[in-house]
Amino acid sequence: MLGLLKLTKKQKKLNDKTNRGMKTIAQQLNIKEFPFIIKDKSGNIIYHETSFKYWYKREYDSNGNIIYHENSYGNTFDYRPKGCEGKVVEIDGKKYKLVSE
Repeated sequence: MLGLLKLTKKQKKLNDKTNRGMKTIAQQLNIKEFPFIIKDKSGNIIYHETSFKYWYKREYDSNGNIIYHENSYGNTFDYRPKGCEGKVVEIDGKKYKLVSE
């Protein structure tokens, strides 16, 4: 059984401020049982929400590594691959600008 995460007053205030005027996924779906968890086809948790409206969402690469994380406090990290469009590469002394197809 998982222990319940307890928020400090400061964290709760920040969480309430961040979510003000916005409904969480569980609220939109009228979910009453927590934690509310959504998993992808590989079993990775892509969305997790608690009864006190704390949530996080994640994306994973093909190896199951977290490449994106965002939570209800506004914390984010993004390791998703970026496109190469606009970059310049040099091959045999000649420069080429990459464009999308």
